Amino acid sequence: MRDKVRVIEVSLLMFFVCAVSYADGNSLAVYPDPAYEYAFGAVQIGQAIVKEVVIVNKGEELLRGSAILKIEETQQSEGEQGIEEDKDVFQIVSDANFALAGGEQFTMKIRFVPVKDKVYQAKLIIEASEDNRAELALVGVGIKKQKSYYLLGCGESEKEKFSLFMDLIFDLLFTTFVVITFAVRRNISQRLRIEKF
Repeated sequence: MRDKVRVIEVSLLMFFVCAVSYADGNSLAVYPDPAYEYAFGAVQIGQAIVKEVVIVNKGEELLRGSAILKIEETQQSEGEQGIEEDKDVFQIVSDANFALAGGEQFTMKIRFVPVKDKVYQAKLIIEASEDNRAELALVGVGIKKQKSYYLLGCGESEKEKFSLFMDLIFDLLFTTFVVITFAVRRNISQRLRIEKF
């Protein structure tokens, strides 16, 4: 019985030692949670979306660090050449370096601009003093621009409205010409028949 109690005491002691070590050695907190992918969603080719990553110093000591982006290969990548082409799809558009006192936080901005209609993946790697490190998976999808259809030009630019108006006028004139030509021919053919009789 005493042996079992000692084993339990040792296990609990090891648990608390590990827990305290983990808390002391992990002053860096990143939001959104690095346990999940950070989705930038579906974005039209050439368009940009900017999202934020918040870095917090949960400890008491000064925390210095920096972040880098690493593009990852996907099933749609074309080897190393494809990764090279995609290197600027995700970009850190704010300062990538930080120095945070205890309890302070820093907001980093990341921009996603797809160049092809495919899935893009990257890793935001954050390294800080005291062996603090975090990796956040980023994912975004490039999509082609969808064709837009408008009812009577609503929602279009003035240039597009004028072009649509001119197309409509041309179609009406052409249809009128065809109808008049058909009516005249029919009238002439009926007169010729009457004259024959």
